[in-house]
Amino acid sequence: MSNSLSDVAPPSASKLRLDNVRTKVRFAEASAIVTSTVMINLLALAVPLGVLMIYDRIIPNQSLPTLAVLIFGISVIVGIDLILRLVRLSLEARVTARLDHLARIKHVEALLAQRHPTRTNMSLNDLLGKLSQSLPGRERKLLRIKCVADIPFAFAFLCVIGLITGELVLLPVGVCLIFGAWSYILAVSHRRASAKLRSTHTDKSDFVDRTFDSLAQIKSLGAEIPVLHRLSRLYERQAFRFRKQKQYSMTIGNIYSLFSQLMIGGVVVAGSFAVLEGNLSHGGLAAFTLLAGRALEPMRSVYELVVGGGQPVEKPKRNGLSKADQFDVLSGSAEKRLFKSPPEISARCTVKSESAGVVLNLDLLVASGEAVAITSAGSDGKSVLSYSLLGLVDYTGTVKFNNMPLNSSNAEAIRNEITVLGRIPQLPRGTMMDVLSWGQEERYADVRYLCHLIGLDVPVKSLPDGYNTLLGDDPTKLPNGLLQQVAIVRGLAANNKVIIVDDASLTLDASTELKFAKILKMLRKTATIIVLSDRQSLTSICDRQLLLENGQLAEAPAQKEA
Repeated sequence: MSNSLSDVAPPSASKLRLDNVRTKVRFAEASAIVTSTVMINLLALAVPLGVLMIYDRIIPNQSLPTLAVLIFGISVIVGIDLILRLVRLSLEARVTARLDHLARIKHVEALLAQRHPTRTNMSLNDLLGKLSQSLPGRERKLLRIKCVADIPFAFAFLCVIGLITGELVLLPVGVCLIFGAWSYILAVSHRRASAKLRSTHTDKSDFVDRTFDSLAQIKSLGAEIPVLHRLSRLYERQAFRFRKQKQYSMTIGNIYSLFSQLMIGGVVVAGSFAVLEGNLSHGGLAAFTLLAGRALEPMRSVYELVVGGGQPVEKPKRNGLSKADQFDVLSGSAEKRLFKSPPEISARCTVKSESAGVVLNLDLLVASGEAVAITSAGSDGKSVLSYSLLGLVDYTGTVKFNNMPLNSSNAEAIRNEITVLGRIPQLPRGTMMDVLSWGQEERYADVRYLCHLIGLDVPVKSLPDGYNTLLGDDPTKLPNGLLQQVAIVRGLAANNKVIIVDDASLTLDASTELKFAKILKMLRKTATIIVLSDRQSLTSICDRQLLLENGQLAEAPAQKEA
């Protein structure tokens, strides 16, 4: 079973600690940010009004003392505005640091409180990368707080413009509406591009992890070219998504500059005609220009809010846990099985080689829950057959699982539900029990039972560290037969509904091979089994046998069960 959120059962003490840690913005912090934003907007409103007084009252009356006082007052306002912006920046930094700290505490405690650990090792960089995914949520909270104070003042600026200029207010209103609509469209596109980039990065990371985890098996299968081609396409797709995401993020800055220039240019031209006609004073024109430019600024905050802090924010899952306790960013999302019962496998395809021509002309039908043995004089044909069923070689024709064609879009998902037991044991790094159980505690009982059936428990218990023996550092210190037993138990413990045995008993002794055959016999009807082997102990437990000769499959005489 997968590490889904429903599998998590934090102990009561940990849950109390998580409940006591609040990651919300405090009322005092939000009030301070809103107050500083309101003061900044009020000062931005005061400066154009001061300029209006200078142009319309001070300069015509030549009141130099009053002008000096007013200029001093504007300078003080500008200084206070700078101080307020620095104070707001400091408040945002403190709030962000506190929320970041508390969010990391909650994520780490939630990870440690899981009943079932993750199936793979996680480096510090991976952990920090997963924890940083809470950044969009923090930025979104701060953006909402600022928008609460900014957006009302955008209307206030337009209202003041209307009081000063009358119907000329329609010009900045129209520009703001056009910019707002365009910004919203760009924000939605930016959000979608970020989501696709994130999804592509996840697909690429998963593929790389699986590839390097089974690199030796890939080399033994001779499938380096299809794998490299797939990896190249994933990197190419990620680069394309990254270009789209950066394009949208850079476009908004250029569009904002363009609309700012259009706003100021249009206001200057329209205001100049109004001044020449006597409908607007020089001070009104200056105030009109300053207020119109300031009214456009809150629209950019709305854009960032729609984007969601630069990354899409996923909706919380309804599982009784708080919004911040989303363990899936640390342990992986729940895996949905494609096959809840043994699937029917049909393959009608042709594999060609530039040097050898037609290598395999496959016409195979395996019923649901059937065990089929395929024998051959050599190993090359059987390997090509298994590559075809796994989608690791180029072929013409179709390979279907329950009438679902194998293609590039679902090949990875289908391969994840197929247990392949090959000639060479392929094991990841980790303790013996973690490797056997894929790091999932609910599989421990099945692993122990399988180890008993195949005779692995006795040699493992004789090791100094027993099931805590570390695998992967120096595999040569353990015999190949024991490692092959570990690989067999690991593969069968996954409880997949398709099992392909590709000469997996070559390194096993006769007694262990018989035990392995009995296990496969027990799994008949519960999984669709394809045995690629010439060993009678394995072929005799199958429902029927086929002979692979000259790239063609033909019925072979059935043998008695062992």
